Amino acid sequence: MGLHTASERELCDGRVLIYQRTDTMSPVWQVRISFPGQPYIRQSLKTRNEAEAVKLATKLYEDLRYRHESGLPIRRKRFEEVLDLYLGNLAQEVEFGTQKAKKLDDQRKMSRYCREYFEGRLIDTIKTSDVGKFQDWRRTYWVSGPGSNITEHVYQREGKTVKSKRIYSAIPAASTLNSEAVLLRSIFAYAVKHDWIADNQVPDIGEKIPSAKKARDAKRRPGLDREQVQHLLQVAEKRMYEEKENPRLWHQRLMLWAYTGFLAHTGMRPFEAILVRWDYGDSAVINNDTPAS
Repeated sequence: MGLHTASERELCDGRVLIYQRTDTMSPVWQVRISFPGQPYIRQSLKTRNEAEAVKLATKLYEDLRYRHESGLPIRRKRFEEVLDLYLGNLAQEVEFGTQKAKKLDDQRKMSRYCREYFEGRLIDTIKTSDVGKFQDWRRTYWVSGPGSNITEHVYQREGKTVKSKRIYSAIPAASTLNSEAVLLRSIFAYAVKHDWIADNQVPDIGEKIPSAKKARDAKRRPGLDREQVQHLLQVAEKRMYEEKENPRLWHQRLMLWAYTGFLAHTGMRPFEAILVRWDYGDSAVINNDTPAS
């Protein structure tokens, strides 16, 4: 078969060839399997015993033949292999400008959980029940799971290794779990695209969380009551007059005071207030630098 092979033996009507390599320190048996219209499948049988190699090669061929006849992909990938290939493809899309760098950064960070849970598993063996177990495991990761034993974070920043204490963590927000479900769907979709799994082998990863539920789940920013708003306006006005001799700072503090007042008394949202046409002329000040009411 080749310059560096020896002891070749055909099995299964020539579909299977076992052999030993002569260019290695450990001459274990290897197998090469062929199917019509498919590239060769080569694999180490990890044994020096010829009789055992025959049994292993025959069993592997029968397993792959069943998959081939059932219309299933015969080239199998581990989950972490598909994950790395997916992220590599996403990085290429960022380079080409068809995807945003933030998406790549976010998915790289969140991939730590599915990688840890599914590492070593063939992607075509992951079922809907496995995904459900993973999602339960993920919800409690930092509360009672593996993350609860971690006392500090170690990460890289500008080429330096940085350590920080782990802050208290609760069950992740529904929106976070939804983003991680999106990543899982993307990984399995990528596997289907490259024929590593069939469409009917993709597990059910769950429905997308409705936006209304995510809004209730989100952590709202604290608001200010009437007295706090009044105090803020008074302080802003006082600081504005302290800079009467500095036109640039006076103008900045005038704008802050006016902007805060618009938001508080009109009900405008920040992006709406930005759209207001500000008048820098006499309408902004009355009677010798006195702010308009």
